[in-house]
Amino acid sequence: MRRPYYESINEPGRGGDAPDTPQYKARRLIVEQIKQQRFAQLGLPLSEAWWDREIVPIDWINKQLMADRHRWSVMVVDDEYEFTDSTP
Repeated sequence: MRRPYYESINEPGRGGDAPDTPQYKARRLIVEQIKQQRFAQLGLPLSEAWWDREIVPIDWINKQLMADRHRWSVMVVDDEYEFTDSTP
């Protein structure tokens, strides 16, 4: 099986082998809302917010998550978002 951009899927837990977990879906929505707020401030189309990996920096997203008291952060790996629980 190959991704649309022709990289093989060989990492466990990646590549759409199963549906997203409820936790992933919730975190994805939170990050998307944060990004949409920033896009709105910049006057950019909100429909493109999730797919952007450059306009809204990861550091800015993580600062917003901390300000909202979330106990997890986001990073980009292979141009995809991954969520990591913060240590207390």
